[in-house]
Order: sequence, then structure tokens, then C-alpha cells
Amino acid sequence: MLGEAERGWMLIVATLLLAATLAEVRHAPLLSNLFAAAVALAFAVLGDFSDLLFGFWGTALIVFMPLMLVLAWLAEANRQRR
Repeated sequence: MLGEAERGWMLIVATLLLAATLAEVRHAPLLSNLFAAAVALAFAVLGDFSDLLFGFWGTALIVFMPLMLVLAWLAEANRQRR
């Protein structure tokens, strides 16, 4: 699973950049890069801690899901501000 993580987050970032550009979001490249950095950090922490702490799924619930929920909340707050 973690072997495919690099391609997975790159696909997420490419999709986000394309969607933000087509939706004419202000500062789409900057927001996409910040989102990419957050997702890459989450995957890195998930990869590092999954061997040490609670295995893959336990670490995903503790590290990855809260970060994704925060990013979704920020995206929704930004959408409502427009």
C-alpha cells in the first residue's frame, strides 16, 4: 500500500490543480502546492509511524484522517468565503 502512496498523492495534487484552475480559484497554484505539502507530510508520517505504532490502519486513523478532515474543513471554509 505504501509503495503506491507516491503515485496516489501526486494524482491527488494533479487533480486538485486542474480542478482549481478550471474553477478559476484565486491563487490555485499556491493553494495546490500547500495542499500537496500537507498530503505529502501526512503520507510521510503514515509511512514512518505505521511500522512503529499501531500498524497501517491504526496510524491512518490517528494521523492521516484528522489531517484530511482539517484540509476538507479549510477547503469548505474557503468556498463559503467566496
